[in-house]
Amino acid sequence: MEFHSKGLPATFWTVSMAWRDSRGQRKILLLFMLCVAAGIGALVAVASLRDNLDGVIELQSRSLLGADLELATRQPFTPELLNFAQQLGGEQATEVRLRSMAFFPQNGESRFVQVRAVEGGFPFYGESETEPAGLLPMRDIQTRSGLPPAIVENSLLQQLALETGETIRLGTLEFEIAGSLLRVAGESELGGFFAPRIYIRAKDLAGTGLLTTGSIARHRMYFQFTAGLGERERSLLNAAREDLFIESGVEFTTVESRSRNLRRVMNNIFDFLNLIGFVALVLGGIGVGGAVQVYIKEKLNTMALLRCLGTSATTTFRIYLWQIVAIGFLGSTIGSAIGVSVQFLLPVFFG
Repeated sequence: MEFHSKGLPATFWTVSMAWRDSRGQRKILLLFMLCVAAGIGALVAVASLRDNLDGVIELQSRSLLGADLELATRQPFTPELLNFAQQLGGEQATEVRLRSMAFFPQNGESRFVQVRAVEGGFPFYGESETEPAGLLPMRDIQTRSGLPPAIVENSLLQQLALETGETIRLGTLEFEIAGSLLRVAGESELGGFFAPRIYIRAKDLAGTGLLTTGSIARHRMYFQFTAGLGERERSLLNAAREDLFIESGVEFTTVESRSRNLRRVMNNIFDFLNLIGFVALVLGGIGVGGAVQVYIKEKLNTMALLRCLGTSATTTFRIYLWQIVAIGFLGSTIGSAIGVSVQFLLPVFFG
């Protein structure tokens, strides 16, 4: 008896035979399919996450820097550098960063902190979260005691059980805790893990006595331009980088360079993750291939029976080919769905 070997009836019969033959072996076939789904899901998840982060970096590039331009140096700003800043124009803000010890009189404890003395409207882009809200930029903060205000990292306040209104000593000057810092625009919340951040006003830094000869500090100047960084500003920067920036030890960062650096770091991470996923997929594929070979060997008696009943070798081959193709197709589809779904679950997980 020879079965149909061509046309739609033959295809339907082959598919139905593949389904009937899978009875009793579907748990094994399901395991094969899940192995394929896991590998495909990992690759799709990594690729989707990379695309999403690229889009976020593109949309939030200004917020990541907080300004259109940043100048940074380890020395106080020289008159030549201040004159160059005046030529650039735009709205400007300055910041001095240094590390020191902070003393908390309420419990007699000290902590290693990162002091940031700011002046101006920085950050110009993005939102920094404080409690109470709106403390950054530090413009017109009034304290009940008349002491200079300080905004302290929330994790440090929780660790020492401190509250708003209590005092903190930086160097020789006491400050009143005006609020807690929850998040800084363009920075990770882990940025203050080793040295919690404390914001003060630039005009109060001199009174602390922390900034003296030999102090290790980082001086920054931020710029915001009405139409972003234009051709005029870029030409001035290109001219200054050849002499003034070299003499003053100035490093400058633009929105484009910050985005480019972030993408480079992200690409390195995702290339590594892709390599891990690809190796896992290859090893899984080798394992599935070996398991399928064992599975087919167990079906040799069934194949012989079909041949004795008049089924052609091609039709017999197609029965098991349909099973393997179904495993690959369903596994890839499920893996792709899992990889895409991860993008929706990650914000919930990290939240």
